Amino acid sequence: MCEYPDFANLKLDPPHRKILKDELKQWHRVYLPKDGVEGTVLDVGAGNGETAQFFLNHGAQHVICVEPYSDLLTQNFGKDNRVTIVPKAVNLVKVDCEGGERNMVIEVHFQYRWMTLKQSVNLKTIRLEEYWGNPVRKAVLRVFLRVMTLMRLI
Repeated sequence: MCEYPDFANLKLDPPHRKILKDELKQWHRVYLPKDGVEGTVLDVGAGNGETAQFFLNHGAQHVICVEPYSDLLTQNFGKDNRVTIVPKAVNLVKVDCEGGERNMVIEVHFQYRWMTLKQSVNLKTIRLEEYWGNPVRKAVLRVFLRVMTLMRLI
């Protein structure tokens, strides 16, 4: 298991440093497959490269990092041939990699619901969509989070 000092060589902005410090133990539990990491990892929303380093620390041979704000990611891994950086935002994700879904982790930062689109013996197609129920609820939450951020409480 890697530890916080294993990331000392990375240049991280304050929010990503806090995420790393607060969530590293949880990453070991939720990001790592039971049979270990091997081969290539696709990291969409790669931030400054902290999760790329995490997967490399745990056996990944290559990490493909997709991140629109990639300045620090490029500083950290721009010359590392184990990492491919795609400096783009993603607007739609479709996954059908014949077995690669087995170890897929989806991290969601909004209220959601799963919709089953198609199901058969060997296939289940699902859609993850934002779902807040009452539209006022989402607006109230956004205002609350903005106020808390301005007050530096979160």
